[in-house]
Amino acid sequence: MRYKLILSISICIIMIFSGGLMAAVDNDVAVVHKVITTHRGNWDNPYSIFYPIQLEKPGLISVRFRPVNPEMPIRYRPGSPMAFKIHIVSPDIFVDMSENKWINWLENIEDTYPEMRRIRSHIFSKYVYESVEIKDTVRTINYPVDSVEFNKSNGKYVIYLKSMVPETVESIFIINYPGSRNDFDPEVDKYRSVHPDLVVENITLDKNNKLQVHIKNIGQASVNWGYWNLKGEKAVTLIAEIDGRKYGVTLPVFDPEQKLREQNNTVIYTFDKIEINNKTKVKVTVDKSDILIEKNENNNEKIIEIAANSFEVEDPKISLNIGLQNSGLKSEPDLIVKSINLSEQNKIIIELENIGSSIDKNLWNENNVILKLKKDGSIWSNVYKSGFDPENKLINSGAKVIFNTGLELNQEALIEASIDESDIIEEANENNNIMDMFMQIP
Repeated sequence: MRYKLILSISICIIMIFSGGLMAAVDNDVAVVHKVITTHRGNWDNPYSIFYPIQLEKPGLISVRFRPVNPEMPIRYRPGSPMAFKIHIVSPDIFVDMSENKWINWLENIEDTYPEMRRIRSHIFSKYVYESVEIKDTVRTINYPVDSVEFNKSNGKYVIYLKSMVPETVESIFIINYPGSRNDFDPEVDKYRSVHPDLVVENITLDKNNKLQVHIKNIGQASVNWGYWNLKGEKAVTLIAEIDGRKYGVTLPVFDPEQKLREQNNTVIYTFDKIEINNKTKVKVTVDKSDILIEKNENNNEKIIEIAANSFEVEDPKISLNIGLQNSGLKSEPDLIVKSINLSEQNKIIIELENIGSSIDKNLWNENNVILKLKKDGSIWSNVYKSGFDPENKLINSGAKVIFNTGLELNQEALIEASIDESDIIEEANENNNIMDMFMQIP
């Protein structure tokens, strides 16, 4: 049996239209929105994909499956087994699915795999809540969960897709259910007929000589809602470079009102930390990592020379690929993992310190700052800023935070802790953000 495990959860209700995707935000509804690939399978050995979902209250589970090729490149004979089948099943189909394994599967889907019983084309009906067969049409399962069933199932369900198709098929998979977490795969935008296009329209100064950047969507489509939910290294960035120093923010920080979702809309973002008092060369780039799928990926950068107390800009005659020279950098922030220890209760304690200068408060947010913990090389936990530094102490030079993770060590293991792995924050030393230590129980 071949398996592919993916966790996908999101926060909006999605409607599919021929020209693209539109969404109405609903904080009570989680939404999976993924491109999935199924490979060769058959009735005796289907290619299987499992999605675990945790309902937070009673409500509707809706599953939609749409092959990218509307003609579905599937060869089957009349009377032969269906091409695809989707089940909503109980996690009891798996052997030894303890509460801890269920939680680990939900939180670390790419790293933590539950033990599985060999599941063939048939599974016992007592484990199946709802099923649908798919041959040549887009199909949807709508399965209501009332309070009685919710209490019985504890809100635990698994979406089980199996392919009996002899070809590789790429499809869009959408799952809605009562929840609040979110996940979005930018790959879904590859299949839109038209695309957005972000450009740095202008670079100016405000009345206090603070740098202002004007970003516009000049494309023929809105920017998908899901980009406002991406975090860390997956987030869409806006980066200003001055004298070799980088200042960066991500969505939704530079567009909290989601203006860029619509065509021809402009958003103006002010970098409060950047004050220009002399004629200065500035380079601004939106979506430097090309996370957003656009009509044109080559117009996201603008380089200008701007004068203090002037609102006019001019394009210097230099190549966009020429780096700016470093002319006397000020000291930079420098985050380190100072120590990894055990409490008397064998809980992991992480000590963090900023041994450099202060950090731009615009960067110190849930989207950018993640403390990642691994045990024996596998993801153990991802802790966002509000978890380990709710009072924003680490933005200050010399500040320390001692964080009790609450994670209990029950056997010897190699523990690794890392902060700012994606280098969103420009630091004096980018090579001291990780520490690993072999821990033994006293």
